[in-house]
Amino acid sequence: MKKTAMTLACLFLVLLLLPLFGSPAQAMTTADGNWEYTQLSGGKARIDKYLGDAYSVVIPDTIGTGYVVTQIGSNAFSYKSMTIVTIPSTVTTIGNRAFSHCENLMDVNGGESLVSIGEGAFSDCTELGSFRIPEGVAEIDDYTFYNCRNLYALNIPASVEVINDDFYDCRVLKIINYGGDYLQWQDVLIPDADGRAALEKCTIWYDGGDVTGTGVCGAQGKNLKWTLVQTDNYQLTIEGTGEMEDYNDSWEGYTGVPWSENDYYSSEYDLVYQDLITQVTIKSGVTGIGNYAFDGCEMLQSVDIPATVKRIGVGAFRDCTLLENVIIPSGVKTIPDYGFYACENLTNVTIPSGVTSIGNLAFAYCYRLNSVSIPATVKTIEGGAFEYTDCLASLTIPDGVTTIEQATFRGSMIQDLVIPASVKTIEDYAFEDANALTDVWFGDTSAQWANLVSDDNLGYWCDVLKTVNVHYKPVISMHPLNVNTTAGSNVQFTVSATGDALAYQWQVCEAGKTTWKDSPATGNKTPILTIPATASRDGYKYRCVVTNRAGKTISNPATLTVSGAKPTITTHPSNVTKAAGSGSATFKVVASGSGLSYQWQYLAPGGSWKDSPATGNKTATLTVPATASRSGYQYRCVVKNSGGTTTSSAATLTVLAITTQPKSVTKAAGGNVTFTVKASGTGLTYQWQVSTNGGSSWSDSPATGNKTATLTVPATLSRSGYKYRCIVKLGSLSVTSSAATLTVTP
Repeated sequence: MKKTAMTLACLFLVLLLLPLFGSPAQAMTTADGNWEYTQLSGGKARIDKYLGDAYSVVIPDTIGTGYVVTQIGSNAFSYKSMTIVTIPSTVTTIGNRAFSHCENLMDVNGGESLVSIGEGAFSDCTELGSFRIPEGVAEIDDYTFYNCRNLYALNIPASVEVINDDFYDCRVLKIINYGGDYLQWQDVLIPDADGRAALEKCTIWYDGGDVTGTGVCGAQGKNLKWTLVQTDNYQLTIEGTGEMEDYNDSWEGYTGVPWSENDYYSSEYDLVYQDLITQVTIKSGVTGIGNYAFDGCEMLQSVDIPATVKRIGVGAFRDCTLLENVIIPSGVKTIPDYGFYACENLTNVTIPSGVTSIGNLAFAYCYRLNSVSIPATVKTIEGGAFEYTDCLASLTIPDGVTTIEQATFRGSMIQDLVIPASVKTIEDYAFEDANALTDVWFGDTSAQWANLVSDDNLGYWCDVLKTVNVHYKPVISMHPLNVNTTAGSNVQFTVSATGDALAYQWQVCEAGKTTWKDSPATGNKTPILTIPATASRDGYKYRCVVTNRAGKTISNPATLTVSGAKPTITTHPSNVTKAAGSGSATFKVVASGSGLSYQWQYLAPGGSWKDSPATGNKTATLTVPATASRSGYQYRCVVKNSGGTTTSSAATLTVLAITTQPKSVTKAAGGNVTFTVKASGTGLTYQWQVSTNGGSSWSDSPATGNKTATLTVPATLSRSGYKYRCIVKLGSLSVTSSAATLTVTP
C-alpha cells in the first residue's frame, strides 16, 4: 500500500510540473499582439493566426523574443478583410489555405524567399488582380488560385516545374509573365486538362530566346494563335482558321490587344511591344482582321494579308505611321472606319473590285498618300475619308456614289477631282480648306452642275466648288452618217464633239452580229475613220466612243453598204463525222453581202456536183441524214447576189458504218478459219471480240489479226459454237458488227 501511494504521488508531481517545462515532442502556440505563432526549432516561428482587422497588413519578420518568422500556417489569414498584405523576405513557406476567402485582398507584396505555396493558399481571393510567384518555387499546388475571378496577370518563374492548379473560375486570367524561354515553358508539366486549357488562352511572355510572346487572338479563342519573335526586329505572325478577335478603341481606354501599350497590366510588367513590331505576317486561313488589331503600331513597316481575309476591322491599322504600302485582298468588301487613319507614310493603295464602301476617316491624315484607285463597285465614301491628305493630287469618284459626305476632302491638297453624274448632294465641310482644288471633271451637263452647287444641294464651307474650272463629259454635235459605195473605194466616217481633252476610239460591229470591237482602221483614234470599201465589209456598222476624264459619250452607229460586190464567205462549212444511225449531219456557211441567196450542192464519190434536195438546201444551213450510203459525200454552198456568185469550199461527210458483216463458218477440225469485216471511213481501228457462252458476254479476242479487219482463228473442236464480232472505231465514234458463229465438226 505504501509503495502504491508513493507511485501515485510521483505521477501527480510530474503532471503538475509538465506545463512549466513543456513537452519536447510538442511546440507551444503563443500570442503576441495580433498574432498567434508557434515556436519552431532553430529560433524560427510559424504564424498560425492573425487576430487583427487592419486593411493593410505587414507580417513581421521576427516575433516574440526574436523568433524569425519563416512560415505562414494553414488558414492563418482565412476570411480576413485586408486589402494588402506584405510578406517578409524571411518567409519560405505558405501553408494550405493560408489566405483563402480573403475576398478583399488585392495586392500581395514581398515574399521573395518563398519556396513552397500550399494547396488553396489564395483560393477565393476574388479581388486579387495579379500575383508574382517568387523564383525558387518549383510547384504551383492544387487550388492555389481557385475562384480568383479577378486574377488577370500571373508571374511564373523559371523554377516552376509543375502546375497542378486548374485555375477554376479564373475567368479574366490573360497574362502569364514567364521567367524562362519558350522551350523551357514547353517542359513545364501541367497535368490537369482544365489548367492547360486556362493557360492556353493566355498571353505568355518569355524571358530569353527568339520567341518573345505567344497567345490566342481568335474570335472563338483558340482558333487563331499569335507569335511574336525577335531576331533583328520584332515580327508578329498570326495563324489559324477564322476571324481575329475584335478589340477596343485605345482612344477610349483599355484595348485588350495582347501587344498593345494600353493593355491593362502592360505597364506593370513592362510588356509594351506595340511600338516595336516592324512586320506582321497573317497566314492563309485567317478570314478577318479584328477591330483595332494593330492600332498604334508606329514601327510597323510591312504587313502580309492573305487572300483568305474577307474583313478588315475598324481602326485595324490606325496610326501605323511607318506603313508604306498595303495590298487589300479581293474578298474584302468594306474599307472600315479609321482603317488606315494617320498612316502618315502610306503612299499608295489599290482598292480591289468588289469593295462597296470606304468608311469614315478611312484614309484621313495619310499625309503622303499620292495614289488611290477606287473601283467602280464603290457606292459609298463616308465622311472624312480623305481628310488632310497632303499629297493626293488627283482622284476619281466612281459612278454610283450619290453623296460627297461631310469633311470628305477637308484640308486635303487635292487639285483635280472627277465627280460622276450620280452625285446629287455635297454635304457640309466636304471641301473645307481644300484650297488647292482647281479642276473638276463632272460627268453631266453644265446645267446639272449648276444645280449641284446651288445653295439647296451644296453644304457649308464648300464654296471652292463655285470657283474651280469645271470640265463636262463630251457632247456629240454631229454623228457619223451611213455610207453607200461600190467595192474598191475608200470611205470615211466622221464624228464631231465638244468638251475638254477629248479622246476618240472607233468601234466596228460585223454584219449580222451584235458585238462591238475596237476598229484597227486608219484614224481609229481620231474624229475621222477611213475604211476600204470591200465586199467583206458590206453591212458593217461603225460608231465612235468619245471620252475625257468626266465620262464618255457614244455616237449613233453608221452602216457601210457596199453595192456591186459579190458575196464574201466569212465562214466555210466544216467536215462532219457521224456514226450510222446517230441522226443528221449539219453544214453551215456564213457570208456577207446584200441580197444573198443560197444553193447547196453535193458530190458523190466518182460523180459530179449536183444541187442537193436535202432540208435547208436554199438556206445557210443544210441538214442531211447520216447514212452509210452518204459516207464520202462532199457538200458546198453557192452564194449569189446581184454582184456575182461565190462558192464555198467543200466539206466531207464521213459516216462510220459496217458495210460488210462477218459471216458464220462451218469447218472440219484442223487448220484455221477467218472472219472479215468492212466499214466506211478512213483511219479506222478494229477490235475483235469473242463470246464463249452464246453471246451472253464478250471479251477481247487474242487471236491473230484481232486489231485488223480480218481475224484468223484455229478451227478446234473446243471453239465450236464460239461467236465473233468486231468493234470498229473512228475517233470517239464506234460501231459494232453482227456476230458470226464458228461451227467445228469432228
